[in-house]
Amino acid sequence: MPENKTPFLPGGASPINFFLKKMPHEGKSLLLLGNGFPQLIPFVQDEGFSSIHSASDDTTEVF
Repeated sequence: MPENKTPFLPGGASPINFFLKKMPHEGKSLLLLGNGFPQLIPFVQDEGFSSIHSASDDTTEVF
C-alpha cells in the first residue's frame, strides 16, 4: 500500500485506510465511481476484493 500521503485524496490516504479497516471487504466486489479512480487502485488492488469495477465520464481514465 502506498504511503499515507497522496495529493489525490482529501486527508491523504486516511479516508481509504478508514474504509478498509472498518468495512468487511474480503471476497467482495468494489465499485469506484467518478473521476480520479486510477489513483485509488494502488490502495485497493491487493486488499482481497474479488473484483474491482470502475466507471467515469472521462474516457481517458477508462482506457
